[in-house]
Amino acid sequence: MKKMVFALLLVSASAYAQKKKCPIYGTAYTDCATGITQLNATGGFTDYAWSPAAPLSDPTIPNPTTTTPGVYTVTGYVLGAELVTNPDLSAGNSGFTSVMNYSSVYTPGNYFVGGGWFSTPINPSFPDHTPTSDNMFMSIDGASPATVIWEHNFTITTGTNYAFSFWGSRADLVTPQYEIHFIDNVAMTDVIVANQTGILYNAMVGWKWDKYGVLSWNSGATSNLTIRIINTQTAGGGNDFGMDDFSFRPILCTGSYSVNATVSLGMDLFTNGDFSAGNVGFLSGHNYAPVYTPCNYYVGAGWFGNTYNASYPDHTGTTDNMFMSVDGCSPATVLWEQTISVTSSTIYNFEFWASRADYTQPLFEIHFIGDVTGDVIVNTQAGIPYSPMVGWYWDPYGVPCWNSEDNRMVTIRIVNLQTAAGGNDFGMDDFSFRQCCIPDQCCNSIPNGRLAGNSTVEHPAITTDVFPNPNNGSFQIQFSAPVSGAQVELVSMMGQRLELFTINGTNYTYDRTQKLAAGVYLLRITVNGKEEVKRIVVE
Repeated sequence: MKKMVFALLLVSASAYAQKKKCPIYGTAYTDCATGITQLNATGGFTDYAWSPAAPLSDPTIPNPTTTTPGVYTVTGYVLGAELVTNPDLSAGNSGFTSVMNYSSVYTPGNYFVGGGWFSTPINPSFPDHTPTSDNMFMSIDGASPATVIWEHNFTITTGTNYAFSFWGSRADLVTPQYEIHFIDNVAMTDVIVANQTGILYNAMVGWKWDKYGVLSWNSGATSNLTIRIINTQTAGGGNDFGMDDFSFRPILCTGSYSVNATVSLGMDLFTNGDFSAGNVGFLSGHNYAPVYTPCNYYVGAGWFGNTYNASYPDHTGTTDNMFMSVDGCSPATVLWEQTISVTSSTIYNFEFWASRADYTQPLFEIHFIGDVTGDVIVNTQAGIPYSPMVGWYWDPYGVPCWNSEDNRMVTIRIVNLQTAAGGNDFGMDDFSFRQCCIPDQCCNSIPNGRLAGNSTVEHPAITTDVFPNPNNGSFQIQFSAPVSGAQVELVSMMGQRLELFTINGTNYTYDRTQKLAAGVYLLRITVNGKEEVKRIVVE
């Protein structure tokens, strides 16, 4: 398992410790058959850090896996311009200094920058971390005494949060010891901000890169900074590793979200839900063409194109980068549709991800068309406008808890009710439809849909109580403190919205003229941007 070894440097001066917040959201499901949990976070962030990191396959990506249940927190960072000169070493041995000897001779105390291990020709057995054609990285043969590997000087802005990172390959026989120094050239103070141990080479895994650095550091009064990395490992043999992709960037905003990796779902029943197979497995009412014009859609590695574009990454985080580009139009049009077999009287979870829209929000109308129940509109969810600060960004939508009842087949159809001629543009990715192995957990999880927690304002925690429960269709909703504009959605176990209303104050009596039929219902209660689901029983 890959281990995240970032360190966090805390700053005592609270005036300097403020960060702008940007929303992030996460989901988790554990496949009933394999026990493997898939974590998924909103796309579009520059860096990710999941914690706890140890049980995860890769805590630095938006979608790691784990076999250890529990609560995992993801923090996303949107970073500014790169300040490191020659960060990926594509320019060769320039832009930094080192106390080691520069030579292509593989011997203790030497380092080299090239396309292979201590060599200029590219060697496919030793690929660099940056997927570029030059394959340039830094080869290092450690030695005694402790030696400065890499050093760089920066002019920075005071009172600003920064993130520093680099990638080190798995080590040979002994692990390097990265001692990271931040040297203030104004106050002439040398602070060791982190001590991090490299990871040993694994013959089964082969050449592999791991991420190290400092997640968040505040410059305070510092305007000039030197970052120095020393290898304090002094073993004479096996002290060998590579380094690549040094980065020092200002933090524009951060966001955190915690997910509980205990909700168990079955295998995905959709065909080609992540579009890795291209334009197959589904239907659409749009025209299929790489031409960016209203009423068209396209499946490719870029926005209406087949060429990968780093500005438009897919949500899956795969090397193919395939997603669905959509240019909305009038009239309201079917975006995506797929028919699958289901087991009767079974609870299912439906989810998809959509990018932030251009300047007109899509309006996703989700239909579940059963062979017995017919066409039911189970939810209508508004997309989220694009934010220049965050950039390309994915949000989850869907229906967390749908009961198949007597149906043996269901067609899931998504219609875009937004008919604006301009700005009605967005991406779609990662459609999934899974059986809820533990229905109570699935139905009481935070439902997907337009994101909860988008507010950047901190609010006191407010608890909610619903009583009596069970009831006869009339009940009280009580808050621990007065609320303003709390939204409550009453949903059937089929996922159909029955009513949507707003509450102000601390108490609300729900009493419909037309009584609710006996059964189980969900109340989705959103207060101060945080969503809670209550399960009620009507007798």
